[in-house]
Amino acid sequence: MEIRILKENETVRYAAEELKKYFFLFGVKDLEDFELTLGFCDKQDAVIDAVEIDVGKNGGYIKGSNPRSLLFGVYRYVEALGVRFVRHGENGEIIPRNIDPREKEVKISHTATQKYRGVCLEGAESLENVLENIEWAAKMGVCPTAIKITSAKTRFGSCSPKN
Repeated sequence: MEIRILKENETVRYAAEELKKYFFLFGVKDLEDFELTLGFCDKQDAVIDAVEIDVGKNGGYIKGSNPRSLLFGVYRYVEALGVRFVRHGENGEIIPRNIDPREKEVKISHTATQKYRGVCLEGAESLENVLENIEWAAKMGVCPTAIKITSAKTRFGSCSPKN
């Protein structure tokens, strides 16, 4: 399998790594003739998240209106192949085995209806819980994560090694 990146940045590289990770977890071998291109939509407003996916038996493309949208597109694609993001954390994903992406044609064109879609965490959060929720939020196609506290020290203690 080959993943081509048309315009690199940190988020796009992360999206490519996530795609490789799920393909590895699917347990598929011998994808030599399968090529996926990660790029950007040329007709979309870069502020509003939009995703275009067109993948068939020989590969195809996943496009987003911005790098964040491209990452959302990778997650939408693996969801179309059967992955489920049930909850945050290490055990919050259901990943089918022996999935061959060549056997399923995926065509998705989606534009977000709202500019901001987010999650607000309230209650007794740990740092681990907050970080897991940020990662999960991207898999769910939402961007901002808010923590309802007045001070990070209230939840996580001081950053100083003396405290």
